Amino acid sequence: MVTKIKPEELNELFGDMSKIGNRLDQQKENIDYLESNYAKLLEKHKNQWIIVDKGHLAACARDIGELFSKLNKTHRDDTLLYYLADPEHFMIL
Repeated sequence: MVTKIKPEELNELFGDMSKIGNRLDQQKENIDYLESNYAKLLEKHKNQWIIVDKGHLAACARDIGELFSKLNKTHRDDTLLYYLADPEHFMIL
């Protein structure tokens, strides 16, 4: 059985679906910034949380709670949140 989902239900779950292309473009811009500036960001903000928004560094903090307090209404759901772990002490368990 196939369940039909109404557009308004999708909007409720995922936001305005008509803007999804723009949101994906914004995420790509943020990821491109992170990739091209990773070494410099790691050197300056090692072991910190960062927010990349609109293709640039918007905020950083050692504690994620502090970082969230720096978020404001201009940061949207396509804002990139990333932890710059020290590669010497990073491990996957």
